Amino acid sequence: MTDHTRREQAFERVARWREEHRIPGLSVAISHGRDVTARGFGHRMLDPPCEATSDTRYAVGSVGKPITALATLIATDEHGVTLDSAVVEYLPVFARVPGDPITVQQLLSHTSGMPDDDLAMVASDLERWEGVSEMVAEVAPERLTGLSSWIYYNTGYVALARLIEVLTGASFASYVRDELFEPLDMDASRYGPNTVDGARGNLMQAYELSDGVHREVELQFPPVLAGAGGLVAPVTDLAQFLRLQTRQESPVPPEKLRRLRRPVTTRRRLVDGTQFRYGSGWELDPFGDDILVGHGGNTGSSGGYIGYLQEAGIGVALAWNMRPPTDPRAIATELLAILLDEPLSQLDPTTRLERQIEAFEGSYESIGGAHTASLAWEPPAVRFEISNPDGTFENKLRLASIEDETYRFIGENGLEETPTMDLLTGQGATRVRYDQLLFRPAPVDRPEGR
Repeated sequence: MTDHTRREQAFERVARWREEHRIPGLSVAISHGRDVTARGFGHRMLDPPCEATSDTRYAVGSVGKPITALATLIATDEHGVTLDSAVVEYLPVFARVPGDPITVQQLLSHTSGMPDDDLAMVASDLERWEGVSEMVAEVAPERLTGLSSWIYYNTGYVALARLIEVLTGASFASYVRDELFEPLDMDASRYGPNTVDGARGNLMQAYELSDGVHREVELQFPPVLAGAGGLVAPVTDLAQFLRLQTRQESPVPPEKLRRLRRPVTTRRRLVDGTQFRYGSGWELDPFGDDILVGHGGNTGSSGGYIGYLQEAGIGVALAWNMRPPTDPRAIATELLAILLDEPLSQLDPTTRLERQIEAFEGSYESIGGAHTASLAWEPPAVRFEISNPDGTFENKLRLASIEDETYRFIGENGLEETPTMDLLTGQGATRVRYDQLLFRPAPVDRPEGR
């Protein structure tokens, strides 16, 4: 299959995904080496109808975090600040946090221990850094110390943008424009919808789907929140940023790019031991024999995803003008699998695990024949329904561990008295053990009433 054919298949999948989720407008760019191919689907605006194009600008939320991270690294290196430097020296508001001083690296990697402060929910009320400072000061005493765990801290990226301003004397938006957007030919990228010029500048209109009807949503992005989620950009510009990561000749030293994707912490671990890591502004996910370096984002009514395969050098950038009901990373991994011409279940660990569990779906009967059961995989839980002469009941159980040939599940409430269920693959047969009751697959021609 040719590269052109695979790209066409990827575009067709994007078009179906948009229709499946009733997203008004969506754009996608695929990059590989020097080549970038981009298309728009649907409408960036429904009334009056305006088609989405490859150059439509979308508010993409946290997709901009890798850009903020790179700008932070450039600014700190220029001014003799290391990633281990305490941010309190430049942002006094962090003086009240308990424990060791918070470092630049900890803000970049969401490992500061600062709790989620609902920044996205109060964004429209924060106009200046002083307002953010008040919020930081309020939650500072709640910092969790002595932990190495990953806690997504949106406000940390607002603080990093402010750090850039303190170090350079320039506004965050102008610094990123001069240091990254202009050198990378990302000429259409801005911070905040109100900064887009001329006939709405091919700008998306955000929507929500309510009672089957698309309704317009007004997005507000105070400049102070730019570093955390205020990026407005077309997928063609986002693809340029992805190309930066794999270009041999680059306006940004490759060493800086490598530092950003160096794993710092584990943000998620599957029960089979697979780790999903986080660097500095980048999510780092295993993908076959490669690493998917990416980041998603949403504004509540729009969003996107960017990601590239570190070894293969293939990247995808997506953006849309309604919040989809599924994880945006899911469609990105589908596209990458198509572009590699390999089954997604062999590349993505999460999908592979789900496919393994799906193999257990079906009807079962107890060894003595008094009980029948059905098993259905409804991520992230299994629904197990049992019937016997006394009636029918069901339970939902979550995967707890995998040991050798046993998948162990536990009731969703996690209490000790909740039932456990084991999916057993040994001895050449599939069986289910629900507490102490053993089930085997029901014969297809099983007589009714048995």
